[in-house]
Amino acid sequence: DTIETLTELTIGTGLQEIPSSAFNNCNIERVVIPDNVITIGASAFYGNINLKELVFGENLETIKESAFEKCSSLTDLVFNQKLKTLEPEVFYDCTGLRTVKLSQSLSSAGYSVFSNCRYVFEVWDPASFTDNNTVGGLTYYAKVIHKNLDDPQQIFADQNGFITYETENQVELLAYLGTNGTITLPITNANKPHVVGSSALYDNDVVTSVTIPEGYVEVGSSGFSQCANLTKVTMPSTMKKLGNSSFAWCSKLTNLKIGDNVTHIEYYAFSNSGNINKTTYGGCKYIASTTNPYFYLATTSSTTKSSISSSSISIHQDTRFIGDSAFSGCTSSSFTSITIPSSVMVINDTAFYNCKYLKTVTITDTTSSPSVLREIKGAAFSDCIRLTTITLPNSLELLEQRAFYNTTALTKINIPTSLTMIQARVFESSGLTSVTGKTSGWYACQGDSYDNPTTKVSKTINYSTLKQNYFWIYG
Repeated sequence: DTIETLTELTIGTGLQEIPSSAFNNCNIERVVIPDNVITIGASAFYGNINLKELVFGENLETIKESAFEKCSSLTDLVFNQKLKTLEPEVFYDCTGLRTVKLSQSLSSAGYSVFSNCRYVFEVWDPASFTDNNTVGGLTYYAKVIHKNLDDPQQIFADQNGFITYETENQVELLAYLGTNGTITLPITNANKPHVVGSSALYDNDVVTSVTIPEGYVEVGSSGFSQCANLTKVTMPSTMKKLGNSSFAWCSKLTNLKIGDNVTHIEYYAFSNSGNINKTTYGGCKYIASTTNPYFYLATTSSTTKSSISSSSISIHQDTRFIGDSAFSGCTSSSFTSITIPSSVMVINDTAFYNCKYLKTVTITDTTSSPSVLREIKGAAFSDCIRLTTITLPNSLELLEQRAFYNTTALTKINIPTSLTMIQARVFESSGLTSVTGKTSGWYACQGDSYDNPTTKVSKTINYSTLKQNYFWIYG
């Protein structure tokens, strides 16, 4: 046989390095790397599209750039325990990969090692990596299931292709590797809440219909993001939270109703999934919950936001969420005021960003109809440069970062007694000259984490300190 027609390759003893491009673009189906090989050269097996089985020798330490790039039939990899280095794009575009088990000896990995792969891989001991970019380089566009998990032995794969991880407190769906298009997510322990893990079905083009059964309480970030053929999602009444980008870029998704008891919908949850069926009312479009057609205000009815007026907008009294960027870019000089009903729990990120002529925001909060507004999210009213009037209700608990950034006409604000956190730069570049209400009992904090600040100093809030780069925690 010529080298181009080889189907199986066993490398002899004595060779310590497989030369660069030695077997690229062949038809090899099985490769056994002997224990004497320490290094696999760059592009050594590049483009072997029929390579299905790869066995590494015990003493392999380095796999160089693009060594197995475009080996699209590879499905499973188990690395030896002496492997130290994966150079860039070693397994780039190995689109058939499903499982990868890394060794604890791995200390360095280049960029895009597994890019353009749809797979699940195991990181048993991330602390052993000496290169700070290792985990990021390996996981770019990938699903990670064994990253800092307390007990990897509690990971289970069932016959339908679901991979779950059970802890003391919950069961997490880590991935779906099955081939069925219509699926019902598993319940593996009825006594524990279940969650859809981050990126669990990310970029899955097999699934078309998903039933999330009772018992699931959360969809993690990017849980169903970029499911190109997903058309229908059935959500349970137990669902509480939809993470950021949870259903983003699902271009064919039309049939979705949010669970009635969802209390948190993070930013970009439905971004670029504009075909979801919506209810139209008062110049706005809404994504329904199971029983409430006006649950989530997604956008305005007008495709030209710059032309809407205050008189054309009426938010329904049953609305619970104002979605991210719902009114962003409504720059018409006729859009000067908005009334937010007492039913709204959350005003999401950038909801009114850059509404340049918006002057008055009225949040309904009366004895007969008390507001339940809990959070105003990041940059919700940022760059509303003509905003002069807004009264924060006595239900508000959180102002996220830059919520009122660059509101240069806003000169006064009253801090309600319910507020317990003001994140960084909420009123930076605003026009504040007066702050009333709950101004004492606060700590001005700095650091990368709102939960664990590096500095925490008792301060009184006033218009000057509130515009400085602190985040504020009460009590």
